[in-house]
Amino acid sequence: MRTRCTHSCTATANRHDDVLTPVHHVGHRISTLLRRHPYCAHFGAGLLVVRAEHRAAWPIGRRGDHRIADDEERLGDRPADDAGLAGLRNPQTLEPGVVPHGIGRVAVENPSIPEQVAIARAHGMEVQPIAVDEAGLVVADLLGTDAEAVIVTPAHQFPLGTVLSPERRRALVAWARERDALIVENDYAAEFRYDGPPIGAVQALAPERTVYVGTTSKTLAPAVRLGWIAAPAEVTSALTDAQLEGSGGFTGLNGHVFARLLLSGCYERHVQRCRRDYRRRRDALVEALSAELPQLRVLGVAGGLHLTLQLPPGCDADRVADTARSEGIDIRPLSYYAHTPIEQEPGLVMGYGRLPLPSVPGFVGALARAMQSA
Repeated sequence: MRTRCTHSCTATANRHDDVLTPVHHVGHRISTLLRRHPYCAHFGAGLLVVRAEHRAAWPIGRRGDHRIADDEERLGDRPADDAGLAGLRNPQTLEPGVVPHGIGRVAVENPSIPEQVAIARAHGMEVQPIAVDEAGLVVADLLGTDAEAVIVTPAHQFPLGTVLSPERRRALVAWARERDALIVENDYAAEFRYDGPPIGAVQALAPERTVYVGTTSKTLAPAVRLGWIAAPAEVTSALTDAQLEGSGGFTGLNGHVFARLLLSGCYERHVQRCRRDYRRRRDALVEALSAELPQLRVLGVAGGLHLTLQLPPGCDADRVADTARSEGIDIRPLSYYAHTPIEQEPGLVMGYGRLPLPSVPGFVGALARAMQSA
């Protein structure tokens, strides 16, 4: 009997599984914090500051130690080169909003998140797509543009899943310094690497030229609307304006609760649990795909919360995706993320963050039927 994939196995890319959100621990930290510091309930939207002298303890650039300063030491005026804990409506699409005023031309990876292009254009910027290959952003193509900033996902390119090579990282930093340009580093899935140690951040190579953006939307829940930004001093005002404009319900209480989760070690334990769970889901999905659809090729490294599958030449990815959605699978063709035509075989982008292990066989079976129908 044919098993139809249900809503419980949605395959939207980069969706966090709400079941894994540590509701008990968050609730406990909130109640404890309010008992000790009742004034926290009245904090409004704003930027909680991690001062420069405490940045080594913040989870930025693959830091292993999640300790941070006491609350009182983190509040106040922002000195140069601070890290901020901000309320972000959607940290993965905020990046154009943190580019300083006066920058009119921004480069983006092609393919990449469509929303960031819309946001950049809404800010009056000209968008210049740059190709991506197996070594990440093609920096040589960037050199031929007049872009003043570039938005990159070097640790796990979205959606192709490639890692920016060491040579290109150095070339990207050299470009930024020579052109007096800005690198906006979106580290959207930093915690989820399954086939090796975490990848170092470009920000560590050029902190004076890099805006580093991280988020808890993949580890806690998107509704928390919490992220962090490390930036050079000249970007400070743009950061403040951007996070206030897109705070979307963030309060200081959220930030203080997150601080307590870090201090207690609860956040690190939670991330480790999520990493184990998501790896099991990915492994099961890849194994099932290899068995039933061996003609598909998984692109990129093992990380994040999505898979990108390369289809056989001549296969109609749009038709496959449309048919799959009629089977209850929310997937996208790779072309959905292309800003201009790309030199890439047809592909599909699917998430496994909300794909329970028991649903994997039905999911792959539905995809196989969609392939046959297309």
